Amino acid sequence: MIKKRILLILSLVYALGLGTLDSRAEGTALTGSVPSGINYQGRLEDNGTAVNATKSLTFKLYDASTGGSLLWNSGALSIAVNSGLFNTSLAIPISALSGNTTRYLEVTVGTVTLSPREILNAVPYALVAKTLEGSLDIARGGLSVSTGTAASSALYVSSSTGYVGVGTANPSAKLHIGGTSGVDGIRFPDGTVMTSANVGLSGSVSAGTVTFNGNVGIGTTLPKVSLHNNGDFITKGPWVDVRAHGHSLSTTNGTDDWTTAIASAMAALPTAGGEVLFPVGIYLVKNTLILGSNITFRGLGNKTSRIIKGFNGDLINLGENSGFINMGLEGDGGNYTGRGIVISNDAGRQFVIGSRIVDFDGYCVEFEQTTSGSQSIFLNSQISRYNGTASGRYAVKIKDEQQLSAYPRKFIGIESSGTKFIDLGGCNDIMISASVIGAVLFSQNSRGVMITGNRLGMNETQMNIVGNNIAISGNDISPAITLTPGALGVTMMGNTYNSTVTDTSGTWTNNLEIAYKEYTPTLTSGGVAPSIGNGIIRGSYSRMGNMVNLCVELTMGGTTTLGAGDVKFSMPDEIAPYHAYQQVSVGVAYARDDSAPTIKTGIVTMLPSDKALGFYFDGSISGLAYNWPFVWAANDAIRGCITYTR
Repeated sequence: MIKKRILLILSLVYALGLGTLDSRAEGTALTGSVPSGINYQGRLEDNGTAVNATKSLTFKLYDASTGGSLLWNSGALSIAVNSGLFNTSLAIPISALSGNTTRYLEVTVGTVTLSPREILNAVPYALVAKTLEGSLDIARGGLSVSTGTAASSALYVSSSTGYVGVGTANPSAKLHIGGTSGVDGIRFPDGTVMTSANVGLSGSVSAGTVTFNGNVGIGTTLPKVSLHNNGDFITKGPWVDVRAHGHSLSTTNGTDDWTTAIASAMAALPTAGGEVLFPVGIYLVKNTLILGSNITFRGLGNKTSRIIKGFNGDLINLGENSGFINMGLEGDGGNYTGRGIVISNDAGRQFVIGSRIVDFDGYCVEFEQTTSGSQSIFLNSQISRYNGTASGRYAVKIKDEQQLSAYPRKFIGIESSGTKFIDLGGCNDIMISASVIGAVLFSQNSRGVMITGNRLGMNETQMNIVGNNIAISGNDISPAITLTPGALGVTMMGNTYNSTVTDTSGTWTNNLEIAYKEYTPTLTSGGVAPSIGNGIIRGSYSRMGNMVNLCVELTMGGTTTLGAGDVKFSMPDEIAPYHAYQQVSVGVAYARDDSAPTIKTGIVTMLPSDKALGFYFDGSISGLAYNWPFVWAANDAIRGCITYTR
């Protein structure tokens, strides 16, 4: 009869290299090399005599002491037995060891099954230490650890699924927290408990409400933009909300003084500057606001975010690289004196974009020095002064003194609402384009002016141009234009005119475009003065730059006399030759004797020293006279046309 003794002497290990669980510290995993099976030793006797032979042994693992389910079968193993002792390694698979049920080992020698079955107990290399009071679950090379007896206190970790359960033994996500809804959750150091992650749809955070549907709302369940705040907020950053530094939205009604609040908002900006935000409202100001460098006032619309002046004095002193975007600045000029925006010293790079600067009794914008506001830009804005159609009441003013260096300023897309727009003063390098504006006042000190693509001079009847290096092109010009003495290097090309253009500058340096203009010549002679009587005399000309095309015509009346001597037709000053020694140009002329009838052809020539035209026929050096080229009578006519460069 075969007897057996079972000695579980060495180690139970996890064959795939997971860390061993050391009983020195409860629940602490230490990495290291792990044995690859259960080392099984025993003693085998046959009727009390130690066996010395090779025997066939079979090992089976069950989940019960008798009966139960077979979890593993080693199959017949040929094992050497010496003096009754044998040693083997049992490669029990991980799946056979999973779960919390006790395992029993059954041994069969040859055909004899030994009993009772042996219980597998924890050993030094057990996968789950005794201190964890749980079971070891090894499956498919992964590790699952579950602890506790109740699901609510369980900790479950599985490397095969990558799931961790807290309070549940059946996690269905990477981290699954079980428990009672609305009670259990994550506890933070300050004692607060987060019971739900559902703030993505609707939920509470402190005293406010956060909703999310692609946008985030604070204090609103219907956010309309990426971050929609339906209340005040304070921030220390590149922008601040002015309401957070004074009053709530309900007081932006034009009655409360916001001067201190606005100053506080500017002071809250970083040293490098930033933006002050003006939500919809009317912000009454009762003292001058000083915008230092790099400060922007930004509104939500120039008719909805409005700063109104409620005192006598200037509203804004605008510093370097500062300005307004989508703001309304209103002066209440019927009640208060003072200017709108003042730019002083050498401060530059100011900007006004999409804004309104209106209704100031003083200038809406004043550059106190010819050097002030260099590289400034006013874009897509309305600038109009209170009572701005009255004489001298321009909306914008530049100091009038000579400035030979360039200080560029730009006005683009400006509306002056039919009022006088700008006194250019001593500007040097200014551009006005794509605007609808009233009068522009030039000074002898104005230079480097470019005015292009505007409706110019609305509600004006006369505009004089003087200054240096002025280009006016592509405009629709309402008033009559006169280039006065002192206008040098003026170019006016490609414009349309609702009135006349006249050049009285007395210089040939100006380039004008005059499509067609009529005038009435006067007749002179070297003797008795001619008299038109009941005759008809007329002239017309056009000018492109300094190229002139001039025609004159005289039809004799019954009382017309040509006097004595050569008869000459006068030329307008604005197209007359500039130099008395101007090279002579020649045109075509003809004379018609209505009674014959006879036509004689000749030439018409420019007489620079006289600023007049002379007529010559039949190669004669004698000019037109009362009896040349024939004796003139009623209905006789003479006509000549000439093209020349001034």
